[in-house]
Amino acid sequence: MAQHAGSAGSFFRKPAPPAGPPPTFRPPLPPSGLGIPDAVPPPLPAARRRLSFHGTGGTLFGLHVVNVFFTVLTLGVYYFWGKTRIRRYLFGESAFEGDRFAYHGTAQELLLGFAKAFVVFFVPIVVLTVVRDVLDVGPTIKTAAAVSISLLFLGYHVCSESDAASHSGRFTATDAGP
Repeated sequence: MAQHAGSAGSFFRKPAPPAGPPPTFRPPLPPSGLGIPDAVPPPLPAARRRLSFHGTGGTLFGLHVVNVFFTVLTLGVYYFWGKTRIRRYLFGESAFEGDRFAYHGTAQELLLGFAKAFVVFFVPIVVLTVVRDVLDVGPTIKTAAAVSISLLFLGYHVCSESDAASHSGRFTATDAGP
């Protein structure tokens, strides 16, 4: 007999929940006789670990409005201090298993990093773009300038990614125990 949509054997029917608790995974023990002492695997964690946020959207919005106001008023200079305020608020209001995070970066560090990137990447890119597009130079020099611009953009991307990865440890749990 043919089954119709919605009948007991339908493809779209929700499967029944599994019977009993889900199976637990324990890593296998190493084989005996390899010089490795027999050890009992560590116990499984009893509960899930939780990340929580204790801040409010209103406070974050207020910080953002003040940061935009001061950034416009100072023609962008306040941007780094505003970014630091936002990060301190977000990390300070975030907790993992009851331990709050703390952001230890400073606006001066952000400003100095921006200034270094500006000098190392932006200024040469502008000069090479002028050489490539404005000056009357041979095609070999234009090609070399274009390749150099591409390499500078690639170098900036690689450096900014590695910098972000190296500074990802700039915040810590304030009450972290041993």
